Amino acid sequence: MARIAVHAGPQLAEGVLRAELELGGHELLTGRPPGVCAREAVAALVSVNATDPDATTWTTQALQTRSSLPVIWILAEGTSAADALDAGATDVIRLPLTPGLVRARLEGHIRAARVQREVVMARAQQMEAVARAAQAQAELAESRDFLERLLAVIPDPVVAADLEGRLLCFNRAAQEVLGYAEQEALDELHATDLYGNSDDARRVMEAIRGSEDLRVEKVKVRVRSRSGEQIPVLLWGFQLHDGNGQAVATCGLFRDVRETESLTFRLQRATGQLIDSEKRSAAIEVAGAAAHELNQPLTSVMGLLEMMQIRGNLEEETEERLERAYGQLERMAEIVRELSDVTSYRTTPYVQGVDILDLKPGEVE
Repeated sequence: MARIAVHAGPQLAEGVLRAELELGGHELLTGRPPGVCAREAVAALVSVNATDPDATTWTTQALQTRSSLPVIWILAEGTSAADALDAGATDVIRLPLTPGLVRARLEGHIRAARVQREVVMARAQQMEAVARAAQAQAELAESRDFLERLLAVIPDPVVAADLEGRLLCFNRAAQEVLGYAEQEALDELHATDLYGNSDDARRVMEAIRGSEDLRVEKVKVRVRSRSGEQIPVLLWGFQLHDGNGQAVATCGLFRDVRETESLTFRLQRATGQLIDSEKRSAAIEVAGAAAHELNQPLTSVMGLLEMMQIRGNLEEETEERLERAYGQLERMAEIVRELSDVTSYRTTPYVQGVDILDLKPGEVE
């Protein structure tokens, strides 16, 4: 059912038109255009005769209210169809009316108007979709630009690859550490080409997929630069997902630890040298102190034996024992002299895997 705005004489409006339109299930609206045309009328019928100057005014007001409204003029004899079209009519029908003609014309215009509205709505929706797409593209470009600027200032290398291993991101720090230009890396390298050992790539991916939060931290691996150098790094790796939770890429951030390893090596070597120096100083001090403490009692004992030998009247066996004892004391005195002459730290193997101080003076470790 459709609502039809009607401007006609009572005889026509309440007679033939109403009977025919109500037969088609349509509703007639009568009155001035601002009222009837605003009440969702889909078409208008204007009855015109040679003595009706209000038809043009009514049509103008109707089109001002609804510019897309189909207006059909029903022309009396002697009225020009050209004048009707110039006045804003969409179509004309001449009296006398043939049964069903008005309804057929109206329904044709109603269908055309409906199609036109659908076309207009479709165009509007299309334009809105284009505008949304343009806005989304602009936002995407802005986000991509922001991401690129962010990656450019990150001091550590960042590399991303799709699930096939094709590189998607290779930031400035990665270019500086590995020696590849960005486009060269994106066009020619596979993710596994960056690892010093291909097994490391498999190990890292298995660790990411096997972790609860799909990420790994501080994994020690080696990456291979353009020159072939194996660079030790600490790797942080994680998996990226789309809005539906599907994995789309993996991303890795790594930190060059060559300087750290070099510093650690130098520190360990310096620490070892310091420990050796402390051992050497301690050994020399202990040797000097031992020589000093042993020398006095040793001298006293040797003096007593000499006095016993000078007094004489000793049995031959006792004399021999004293000489052997004195010989051992002289050996001890020689060891004490060697202790006092120690100037360097040197060890020599002893029994059961124990090392002891080497008392050969003048030989540096």
